[in-house]
Amino acid sequence: MKPQPIINAEYKKGNFSPKDLLYFKVRNISPKKVNAQIEALFGKRKYIPLYKPAIPHDGIHVLTENEQVDFSNHFNEVAKHLELCHFIPASGVGSRMFHDLLQFYEEYNPEVESFGHYINRTKNYDFLLFFKEKRKFPFYADLKKILTKMDTVDMDKEKKKLLIARILLYSDSFQFASCPKALLPFHNEGENSRTAFEEQIDQFIGFSNKFKTSELHFTLNQDQQLLYKMALSKKVHKHLLVFQHGPKVTFSSQMEHTHTILVDSNNNILRDDNKKVVFKPGGHGTLLENLNKVEADIIYISTIDNIATKEIQKKITQMREMLFGKLLLTQTSIFEYLKQMDACQMNNGHLKGLLQFLKTEFFYNISTLTEDVGTEEANIRSILNRPLRVCGVIANNEQYRSVTETTGIPCWIGNGKDPYNISLQIVQKEEVNLNSPEQKKIFNNATYFNGRKI
Repeated sequence: MKPQPIINAEYKKGNFSPKDLLYFKVRNISPKKVNAQIEALFGKRKYIPLYKPAIPHDGIHVLTENEQVDFSNHFNEVAKHLELCHFIPASGVGSRMFHDLLQFYEEYNPEVESFGHYINRTKNYDFLLFFKEKRKFPFYADLKKILTKMDTVDMDKEKKKLLIARILLYSDSFQFASCPKALLPFHNEGENSRTAFEEQIDQFIGFSNKFKTSELHFTLNQDQQLLYKMALSKKVHKHLLVFQHGPKVTFSSQMEHTHTILVDSNNNILRDDNKKVVFKPGGHGTLLENLNKVEADIIYISTIDNIATKEIQKKITQMREMLFGKLLLTQTSIFEYLKQMDACQMNNGHLKGLLQFLKTEFFYNISTLTEDVGTEEANIRSILNRPLRVCGVIANNEQYRSVTETTGIPCWIGNGKDPYNISLQIVQKEEVNLNSPEQKKIFNNATYFNGRKI
């Protein structure tokens, strides 16, 4: 049996000191919320109950060529009347991307072992490619200039690897250990490199002119704002006329009261040198408050590093137009049905038409109606009268096998007993009880995954 973590009794009871309580108040975090975080860390894990994976015609619409054209055409007809916000969580830093390089810099000593021995000792065989294929990285041209100035031609190869790691991680020219992911060199463009931030802005400029108004919104950590505004000023200077009459670029920070506590290796709450409880920004789910403040007809969500090179951006734009067209046509139908429900006394005849719509558009297989028309109407209304989300998914195969480890899969969740009480969700691996053979089987049987665009 796996040993359970030991919780410091003081914190388990929520017996924080007066200084702790005052600090929580300053950060607008209640002791109740901190205790809830402790319970989430050490209490019984809550998992999402999977019912079955979403598949074509049962959770996933596979669009015909005619539908693709129709949805794109509809979007282009109505977009000029709509307000768009492209919402991008962008607070991540490069330390996660360069974890292997950080580990190498901290652990490797060329005086003690060879690079090959280090690879065998750590069993991190993929890291071999980092140095072998370094010329393919978008930062290589700048790295080469620095190495040339340092005259490293005759330098020991093992020590040179360590020097390269130090330059990339900590030199003023790169600072990959702390640089926001969005501001890292991301793509090559001739002799120059481009960041994900630049790519997102340029792609948005090319697409946003279809809308009545448009906003590109990035969520950041508070201490990143200056870096982003400096990067933005360069783009505004380059595209001055576009920004004077076109899209807005805005920023917001994750709310402090959504930050989470940290624990040390002994499962005690972590404190800084001043004995204050340490908090750090949570995951993307804590950005819902930022998202709720957005006012727009369409909110398009994607991660900062989900950006295509210019060669395939045209295809991405076509896909986006199809998604938006599908969303807008479905929304129009929903509004019409809700108006009908408001305008007349519903009977079983009306309800059967609504159930057919739910089956066709949302795959709800509700075959029978009870005699309680009021309850059935309320159940149907609860499905229709809610925010509408359309999400693109990709067929899984061996090419994308490693990708599905870090993205979500489309699944029906619920127990399947109540047809009104199941819903489609994009589910992450960490949210599933993989110790349950049944749940693990459902998750592993998924044949599609989410490309992180909603």
